[in-house]
Amino acid sequence: MKTNDLIRSIAFTLGNDERRSFLTMTKACYSMLQQKKARESGNSLVKLALQMQSQWFFFKIWVYSLYLWLTWTGPSRKMVA
Repeated sequence: MKTNDLIRSIAFTLGNDERRSFLTMTKACYSMLQQKKARESGNSLVKLALQMQSQWFFFKIWVYSLYLWLTWTGPSRKMVA
């Protein structure tokens, strides 16, 4: 089973929006990669740079999540009566 299919299946079973699940998976994968890089690096300056890079990445993901939320539920969306 491919990752896409697995995420869709989990999202459907839990009743979640699959788009949100993709964002969650992206954050988890990125965190694990950054943690691995930090463990492999002995330099505290490199670890600090990785931490700053991670925070920037998560901020961009947050902004994108906000954009998606506004486009899905924002005032421009018409209400169905």
